[in-house]
Amino acid sequence: MLYIQDVADVLLTRKSDNFKIATGTAQSTSISQSVDEDQIKGGIGNRTLYTIKSNKELEIEVKDAVFNPQWLAATQGVKVMDDQTLEIEVVDTVEIGEEGKITLKDTSFDGEGVFVDSKGDNHSVTFAKGVATVADIANQKGKEGQAVYKEEREGKSISIRADRFAEKYKAQLNTIIYEAETESIVEDLFVVFHNVTPSAEFELGLEAGEALAPEIKLVASADPKTKEIGNWFMSPHKDAAEKK
Repeated sequence: MLYIQDVADVLLTRKSDNFKIATGTAQSTSISQSVDEDQIKGGIGNRTLYTIKSNKELEIEVKDAVFNPQWLAATQGVKVMDDQTLEIEVVDTVEIGEEGKITLKDTSFDGEGVFVDSKGDNHSVTFAKGVATVADIANQKGKEGQAVYKEEREGKSISIRADRFAEKYKAQLNTIIYEAETESIVEDLFVVFHNVTPSAEFELGLEAGEALAPEIKLVASADPKTKEIGNWFMSPHKDAAEKK
């Protein structure tokens, strides 16, 4: 008797350029299949005579324990672009000092900004070496507000475009199979899907104190020539094979 108790590692290979996305930190991997089944009835009692089966569909869902920007790029049909720049707005929570003095954490910043005081009112301010004075909030000494200013950052960019959608990939899932009698690893299981497309529908939930676990759904399609969607392949585990 055999059993499986582990999650599967996942490897995606983009068909257009052979770019690979791999994870060995998945929390769960699942494969679901659906088939349209129409029961044809007839005769006395309108009994079921036979079933017409069509439209076999397979979906793979992967839930990862770590955030990989490549997964997000795959759902958008774009590539992760390095060495990009973006102007962002920094929000710095500061305490209001004497005579409305506010000091940023970045004491090198010079430029314009906006200060949102403890009442929610906005004040245009000019910072010099990270310091500005807002006379209108002098009576709010000791309270907190948010200083907002622009900053140019460098890093990786993933574009979200209305005219781009996910490309086709090849997907490989692999895990290990145990033998019940010895509880030892005896085989490797590979599940290969020749054509999968990441679903453009996804959800990223950010919650305080909870690790973000990105999920991706892959929709498999058949090869137009062979009609094959994929295959299950079991092979002797490498260590077990070496002992033979």
